[in-house]
Amino acid sequence: MSSTHANRRAGLIHGKQIDQHFDGDVFLPALTMPAAAATTFDATAALTTAVATMGRNSSAVTLQVATNVDTAGFVTSGIVQVSDANTKPIADSNNNEVYARLTFATGVYTLSFYSLVSGTETAYSMAANAVFNVVLGYRYPLHQLPPTSTRSPLSVRVSQDPSGSVSKREIVNVTGVNTLANLANTPTANLVLHVNGQVIDVGTATAKVSPGVSFTGQVITWKSKPVDFNTATAYAIGDQCYNAGVLQTATVAVAAGGAFVAGNWTAGGKEDYVGFDLEATDFVVAVYS
Repeated sequence: MSSTHANRRAGLIHGKQIDQHFDGDVFLPALTMPAAAATTFDATAALTTAVATMGRNSSAVTLQVATNVDTAGFVTSGIVQVSDANTKPIADSNNNEVYARLTFATGVYTLSFYSLVSGTETAYSMAANAVFNVVLGYRYPLHQLPPTSTRSPLSVRVSQDPSGSVSKREIVNVTGVNTLANLANTPTANLVLHVNGQVIDVGTATAKVSPGVSFTGQVITWKSKPVDFNTATAYAIGDQCYNAGVLQTATVAVAAGGAFVAGNWTAGGKEDYVGFDLEATDFVVAVYS
């Protein structure tokens, strides 16, 4: 190295000489609840292990609370993001997102779980033995700040979905002709299917919207074609016959060739079918709450 380069290098200010702190993300994976459900979790052991390698280039940082903007330590203001073992959001019984808050007292770091119920912060009981992840904030001195951790945990917010629930989206496999795999959860409101980009509004379990598709619990029923009226002389209730959008509750007689018997139907009557078969090559996505 030339003397000129050496002098330039010697004249550089190092990060440790800059008295400034920045908030960064700390991801703690695979935390496990004890054998009983609880609204809190003792995170002391997990944080003690984490600080040993949390700094830049896996250096150790101090296990303490950031009491002000110029003190290194864990940030206890704002919220802590919570996810399940698959890094998916956790929801309460009303499908409100679960989050946590970090507190420190008498040597113990505690995560307390909450959700917003009708806009009110309400304690949430995490299931026994549940495995979960958290993302919380640590205020780093500049020279210890990991290059991928610049953000402010104070900017993180949990809001209640306008409908009061969290929408779910999942790919639904076609397991056979006109047969769909069960949903991972039971829709509590409207179900919408996206089939190769076509939007089919199924409706709710008690109020159908599109003909030919319905669901009960996690089971979706797909009816592709109508009854053959060339041979049928009666349309059974099991065939889900509709009249002006209303499911008929008794067997309806029809004439050969598909003409409805006069008096039994109105101009708004329709048969309940989609019109095409579902096959293994079809791409189906379900969206529901």
